[in-house]
Amino acid sequence: MAHQGQKFTNETERDAYFQWLYVLEFDMLKIPKPDLSIVLIVPAEKAKQLIDHRGEHSHNKKDIHEADLGLLERSVTVYRELCVQFPNEFTAIECTKDNDMLSIDAITDLIAHKIEPLLQKNA
Repeated sequence: MAHQGQKFTNETERDAYFQWLYVLEFDMLKIPKPDLSIVLIVPAEKAKQLIDHRGEHSHNKKDIHEADLGLLERSVTVYRELCVQFPNEFTAIECTKDNDMLSIDAITDLIAHKIEPLLQKNA
């Protein structure tokens, strides 16, 4: 949803696309719905810094999506919109504070807090 949705510049059209895709996948095609999709939110500028840093220490080159800051910015916006439009399916976890990345342990704790009710429900 987010990857294709970021291509829509008109928010109303993007929302209509999300609704159409949701009905197509889950109602018409009967694709099983995930219990929860966790969206790890990293601001685009921070993501770009991490990508650039990774590139310095790796043989992996940036792909065309990673090199496009505009695409990264639109993707963050669209993921946030998905979390608002489909709050039962998508939940956001902010992975930065004051533009600094949270530790892996802190992010893991935030994820655990979100999924704990699902685990208890299914126990």
